[in-house]
Amino acid sequence: MVAECLLKEEDELVQKGCGWMLKAASKSYPDDVFEFVLRYQGQLPRSVVRTAIAKLPDSQRQQVLRHKATSH
Repeated sequence: MVAECLLKEEDELVQKGCGWMLKAASKSYPDDVFEFVLRYQGQLPRSVVRTAIAKLPDSQRQQVLRHKATSH
């Protein structure tokens, strides 16, 4: 996935673009985006995670948010 190449990118605009790309992909591939965000959540900036999960089904979005709270 292209987003894997951008995990360590520090440029804010690139991070925003990554989040929007994942958000757009979640419309057609929600399970793939969900799994990606869970796998790399600790490496993704919060803004990318929030944008990426915006269009996921509510149950998946809540699971990502709970996973973040329990992973600290």
